[in-house]
Amino acid sequence: MFFGEKIMKSYIKLNKLFLALAAVLFLFQFSLFAQNAPASKFGTEKWILKKIGDERVAGDRVFIQFDEANGRFGGRGGCNGMGGNLQVEGSKIGFSGIISTKMFCEDASELENKFFGTLEKVDNFKMKKGKLLLYEGDRLVMKLMREKDKN
Repeated sequence: MFFGEKIMKSYIKLNKLFLALAAVLFLFQFSLFAQNAPASKFGTEKWILKKIGDERVAGDRVFIQFDEANGRFGGRGGCNGMGGNLQVEGSKIGFSGIISTKMFCEDASELENKFFGTLEKVDNFKMKKGKLLLYEGDRLVMKLMREKDKN
């Protein structure tokens, strides 16, 4: 093996370690608010994505947690942790400044990209029978369920 190849392999290992550490720290930040946040209409539990557009979503890997008091949200897109700014006023809601870790996960990338892109377009919501319905205008774009009600 050439010296340059050794350096490149070391660089790749270090980069993966850095990304993993960044993901852990990023998610830890959002787990703190879930433990200490005051009550809000969204609560502190996870809201699990069950439908995006016409596509049903199985499992609980894609979710949002709200920190309404601090104007923030966090969660996972299926592979990567994410977070950003949250604006809520009445039935109006906005997600902005969305950031995420950048790990590659072959089986989650398409859904994750769709989830992040759709979140940025959401502008209002309704709560019905334990479900959080997110809309772009009058078009339903996402349906989420509280983690405790997911079964």
